[in-house]
Amino acid sequence: MRYSKRKSSKSKSKPKTVTILVDDRENNPWTLDHPDFKFETQRLKVGDYTIAGAENHVAIEKKSGIVELITNLSSKDRPRFKRFLEKLSKYPIKCIVIEDSLSHIEAAFRACPKTHLEPASIYYWLSVITIKYQIPTLFIGNNKQQREDILYYLFSEIMKQLKTK
Repeated sequence: MRYSKRKSSKSKSKPKTVTILVDDRENNPWTLDHPDFKFETQRLKVGDYTIAGAENHVAIEKKSGIVELITNLSSKDRPRFKRFLEKLSKYPIKCIVIEDSLSHIEAAFRACPKTHLEPASIYYWLSVITIKYQIPTLFIGNNKQQREDILYYLFSEIMKQLKTK
């Protein structure tokens, strides 16, 4: 079921629109055509997305695909990426969202012939990111409608969690 067919709120009063902040360095920002959410651009300290008013509690990092993750994990970029993971891990609500499917890993490696990594390295690093850094990683594919559905539920759940804190 598409998220847009859902009601904006359970209450009869009009819900407050949530402002999602997008880092101004984000090249291809997400959109979400739903009245409960709007996007604004500004420079963020960590990650590509956060919620206005919760900038110190929420950080979401977007990867445009497995190729970007491979690049981040390459020996040249890995120290910077590990520093980033340390910063991201400090946020109470955080995740890495990859616009790809894990089943595309072989094709991603073919697109990166100069990498010294192997697919097993990605599986290892996904485990490190999840266990050591405690950062959930979501593979959301690249279908626009599926991405919007997942983002709607992701941002909705973040808002629920923020209200309980």
